[in-house]
Order: sequence, then C-alpha cells, then structure tokens
Amino acid sequence: MAMLPELRKTVASLYPNVPIEKPMMQQQQFEESYAKQRMFAAMGGFFGVLAALLVATGLYGSHSFRVSRRTTEIGIRMALGASRAQVLAMVMRESLWVLIAGLLWQLLRMDGKRMRCCSQETATGYTSA
Repeated sequence: MAMLPELRKTVASLYPNVPIEKPMMQQQQFEESYAKQRMFAAMGGFFGVLAALLVATGLYGSHSFRVSRRTTEIGIRMALGASRAQVLAMVMRESLWVLIAGLLWQLLRMDGKRMRCCSQETATGYTSA
C-alpha cells in the first residue's frame, strides 16, 4: 500500500480515463472473494453439529423410555440373581437389534432407489460417468 500514490500516477499517465477505485492487496482480494463460501461452510458445519446433537438427544430419549418401561422386569431379573453386567448386556443387545433393523431398512430403501435410477439410465440409453 506504500506504493499506491506512485501506482496512481503511473496508471494516470498511461491511461488517463481508467480510474483506480478500490486498490487492495492480493491476499485481501482473495479473502473477500471467498468470504461467502466460508460463511456457508461455517453455517453448514453448525447445522450439521446441531442435527447430530438433536439425533443424539432423540436416541437417548428413546432408549431411556424403553429401559424405564422395563424397570420392573430388570428389578425382578436382578432379584433372581442376574448381575449388572448381564442386565446391561440384555439392554444393549436389544438396542443393537433395533439398530440393525433400522440399518437394514435404510439399506433396502437405498437399494430400491439405486435400482430405479439404474433402470431409468438403461431405458434412456444414458449412463452417468
């Protein structure tokens, strides 16, 4: 920026009709040109973390609701001699079955969508690269 007055004189002597409106360094121009993309990336990251937090809260609520409905059963099992590890394993095993069922459901839905997509490409004669 120290060279700006001399640069103005040189440009004015060579091209008198060309104004220098907003002189800036290359780094400053780069930062200004990517400011919008940087803001959208930050917002995307924020909403991604917010979505993960909401999902975690929902899963925790669902899991605690299912366990609280079975408090009596868990108490009876422990009274009959089940250890804490056995009860915990029972609860986690049932949660794992729910997780597996959800994953299978999503995989089946995804496979159906992919099959429709592929059949449309075949019918039209276009393939994606």
